[in-house]
Amino acid sequence: MEASSCRTPRTAWCLRQLAKLAHAAHRRESGHTVAEIVANTGITRTTLYRHLPPRPAETVTAGAVTAAESEESDPALTD
Repeated sequence: MEASSCRTPRTAWCLRQLAKLAHAAHRRESGHTVAEIVANTGITRTTLYRHLPPRPAETVTAGAVTAAESEESDPALTD
């Protein structure tokens, strides 16, 4: 929702909605769930999913493998 999409008779309402969406976007970036945002802002779940960008996919990386762990997982290394 952009400010340019607001119609003149409902400008005050539209600006409040934009402020709520900006607040919701901030909360989402802070790690809050959609359910928490819905409960606190009164914005419907559908509206949030429509206007908020999806969260970036988390990259899963493996931790460092110690020498003891690598020997346990590969018996050929213990010869």
